Amino acid sequence: RPSEPFVQCDLHKRFVQEQVARIRPQLVIMSSGITLLDQQVAEPQGDARFASWGTGTTSAIQALSAPGRKVVVIGPPPRAGNLQSCVTRLSSPADCTEPISADWRGLRGAERTGAERAGASYVDVEPWFCAAGRCPAVVGSTPVYTDGRHLTKAYAQRIAPYLAANLGVP
Repeated sequence: RPSEPFVQCDLHKRFVQEQVARIRPQLVIMSSGITLLDQQVAEPQGDARFASWGTGTTSAIQALSAPGRKVVVIGPPPRAGNLQSCVTRLSSPADCTEPISADWRGLRGAERTGAERAGASYVDVEPWFCAAGRCPAVVGSTPVYTDGRHLTKAYAQRIAPYLAANLGVP
């Protein structure tokens, strides 16, 4: 229930902060997903909801930052159709293409703003998943999601070079 404290989330955040402090990495990569917005921020609604998410993003980055440490926020992957539920004998993978939602755009904007406020880098992943505002469930012959939310191994491998380029690693 989004209106109640999510104890597991708070415990996980504390654990991550402790591990980052202990390990002292040079690079911290953060990411989220549109489903987390629904789970974590039920109130307020509208633009205030995204402002709250952006403030939380800034706070999380600041908690993980340290001199000499780079923090990178990887934008949330947009939703695409769930092949398990949208493909039938009469359909094609093209029938599983979804438009980019207003909520996703709001989440992306909130995370980008939060990252900029905290001095972190932001990587927009929309071009890795969508074209002309639409996100297919299959790119070429590669399924994007296993269940509408989790990337397939094949698609993760397909976009890995884009991630590496944005992180500045060979």
